[in-house]
Amino acid sequence: MTKLQESLYNKAIIDIQKFCKKNRIKMPKVCIADVTSKRHKRWCGYYVWGGDTITVIPKACIPPAKTPGWTWHYPRYFNDLSVYGVICHEFGHYLHFKKLHKYDKVDQ
Repeated sequence: MTKLQESLYNKAIIDIQKFCKKNRIKMPKVCIADVTSKRHKRWCGYYVWGGDTITVIPKACIPPAKTPGWTWHYPRYFNDLSVYGVICHEFGHYLHFKKLHKYDKVDQ
């Protein structure tokens, strides 16, 4: 992981910890995968439905744009494929399962 990716990783963990503490939610484990497998070759990260682990693949993530406008990948933008954005996106799936899945008709 580059220093920038490590910084974004740490920021995502801090933000998720704050959210979990404030909302009394169990903090998920966040794992770093070195490479993508054939099965996950286009993924930057994933959450296995029902689990407690988020996996991020830094080598597949896109570095944040230095100048927004040329590319729109930067932390907290809706199209964020940086390490920060991938972790937060997968955390959304984790929250969905932990808090909302009982209301989804698809899951019943």
